[in-house]
Amino acid sequence: MAHIVRRLQFDAVVDAEKDLPGDAPVSAPTSNRSVHVDQSYFGAELVRDYKLGQLGLPDDVVTKLKAGRWGIVNLWRPLDDVTRDPLACCDARTVDEEDLAAVYADLPESLTKANSGYKFAAGSRSEAWEVKAGNGSHKWYYASGMTPNEAMLIKQYDSATGVAKRTPHCAISTPDDHGPVRQSIEVRCLCFWEDQ
Repeated sequence: MAHIVRRLQFDAVVDAEKDLPGDAPVSAPTSNRSVHVDQSYFGAELVRDYKLGQLGLPDDVVTKLKAGRWGIVNLWRPLDDVTRDPLACCDARTVDEEDLAAVYADLPESLTKANSGYKFAAGSRSEAWEVKAGNGSHKWYYASGMTPNEAMLIKQYDSATGVAKRTPHCAISTPDDHGPVRQSIEVRCLCFWEDQ
């Protein structure tokens, strides 16, 4: 569905963009240290509808896909050994719905011409979630020392009931951080289950 490559140091990007106006596009993707879910439930529907619209499928096929179980899953993989800013995921069972705050992004069409990792989303609208701080019940996990031979699947949305619907995640700093900037690729997949 889409991909983004992250290869710049977080602090360097923050410093480079601190004096830009609020409506300036992010020019350089970096590891994201804010706790977030890439799409809210509504945002996931926006992404699904936008992507299905691009495919030009017959209406009856689109209706069938929307009626069944569907979801958005990211495949995250480091391009080099991870020695700093590992990716952490929060156990969805420990994050209450009240811990989620909607964040909106209207991405300009001009991003198609920008030297940016966000070209894939140009001209679209999305709604994501930031996770509010202060809930001491959140349980966090991360895989230390990941290599390019390993990957992590991160559920952004699942329409099924009785399962985890989303996974808050972010990059974290650890006392063991050393070496070069973490480089990774993230592929976002729109998934449909035929039998559910």
